[in-house]
Amino acid sequence: MTLVALVFCFDGGLPMLSDVRSRLSGLRECCYPFSLLSGHRAAEALESLRTYELSQGERLALQPGKGGEFLYLLEGEAEIHAPGAEPDLLHPASSHGSPYRLEPSAEPVTVVALANCLLCRADGEILDYLLSWETLSEGLGDEAGAEDRIGSVRRSLAFRRLPLENVEEAFRRMRGISVAAGQEIVRQGEPGDAFYVIQKGRAEVWQTGIYDDEPQLVGELGPGDPFGEEALILRGSRNATVRMVEDGVLLVLGQEDFDELFQKAMIRRVQPALAKALLDDGHGLLDVRYEEEFEESRIPGCVLVPLHELRRRVTELDPSRPYLVYCKGGSRSAVATLLLRQRGFDAVSIDGGLRDWPFEIVTG
Repeated sequence: MTLVALVFCFDGGLPMLSDVRSRLSGLRECCYPFSLLSGHRAAEALESLRTYELSQGERLALQPGKGGEFLYLLEGEAEIHAPGAEPDLLHPASSHGSPYRLEPSAEPVTVVALANCLLCRADGEILDYLLSWETLSEGLGDEAGAEDRIGSVRRSLAFRRLPLENVEEAFRRMRGISVAAGQEIVRQGEPGDAFYVIQKGRAEVWQTGIYDDEPQLVGELGPGDPFGEEALILRGSRNATVRMVEDGVLLVLGQEDFDELFQKAMIRRVQPALAKALLDDGHGLLDVRYEEEFEESRIPGCVLVPLHELRRRVTELDPSRPYLVYCKGGSRSAVATLLLRQRGFDAVSIDGGLRDWPFEIVTG
């Protein structure tokens, strides 16, 4: 059995292997759900495929993902052996109307090649996600620049954890603005009134820390990157300056729209009693206060990553582990929770923070 590693490209760039490309083109023409997708999203769907070449008599064990999977047989003939079920016969024509569906299961499914085969495996969650975006795109019509704006929103980690209906409404409410190289979009110390996503161009993030005499370069931003959310959640001032280094385009969402569509949907809070139960069940604990506060008192077992360092130190955290986040009273932990959830973490904020924590606290 051979797992065919491919680079797919339908809109320029590196070509995929020509013989496999020609065989896969049939998926876009007649196989569900590829036939429902536009060129851009069909290309993305094909990029997510895992493709196997099986010789006659070979067996392949497949463990379905949590969202289920689709199997497409492009060439040859094969049998599917699922636990507790009669074998199913696969042939190319069976992939056209309805592919074989691999439902989530604790036990693998076995494919037996009755002839030399070319088999494709697609993640059901990815296909469902792309179908949802296809519907969203259709609803926005042919507005000038809509496809580029949709691409920017989709690339942004800020939107990954939002319900799709919130994403659509946020997209409708965001306005695009042109910006020039050297322009300061937000300035440290000024009040925050908007949330931004970079559609085109690059920017630098400059910050003057409590121990700094001059601003320090602390980060770079590019297409799809969000900024400006911290000041909106805290109802405070900007904690950094964002300066464009290229001409570009930003998508802008005002404070009220951000509160309605992002903050309520993305920031999850739990009371101390539930937080304690989650800790006992194995959740990680993240303290986002300053180091001086941490040295005075803290909840046992926590990891310290101050809020102002979280963006650049997020790689120190385990993305497969759920986290409880706390600060002094709950405001900074709400910001940290949003930042983590935007990056795919399962994170919740402890309501009331250390101030209202009734359980053990370590001092000194």
